[in-house]
Amino acid sequence: RIALATDRGQLRELAVELADRFGPVPDPVANLIAIQEARLIAAELGADQVTLRAGRLVAGPIVLTSGQVRALKELAPQAVYAVSPRTVTCRLAPPPTGSKPTMRQGLEVLDAIVESRRQEAA
Repeated sequence: RIALATDRGQLRELAVELADRFGPVPDPVANLIAIQEARLIAAELGADQVTLRAGRLVAGPIVLTSGQVRALKELAPQAVYAVSPRTVTCRLAPPPTGSKPTMRQGLEVLDAIVESRRQEAA
């Protein structure tokens, strides 16, 4: 059901349903939900790939105007936009607990990209 979700609202409803039925959602399931959410955001941005490895998020290809790049730098200062091959790369800071960066942190960067586009469109 996670892989079949077509929007973020469906994923939120599924997470609530799982928590209601089984209790707190375990981390591996929460990560699956976050991965599907990243795929949905990537599709909205026109990106073919989103990866999170060794604390580094890479998403692309994503086309941003200079205004959108400025807005992205304000929203996610750690994000770097490369004109070629049109990717956003971001080093994610480790959480205070000392564990590895999470897909949830990656989603925050993807949301910042979406917001940078919204700001310029407004």
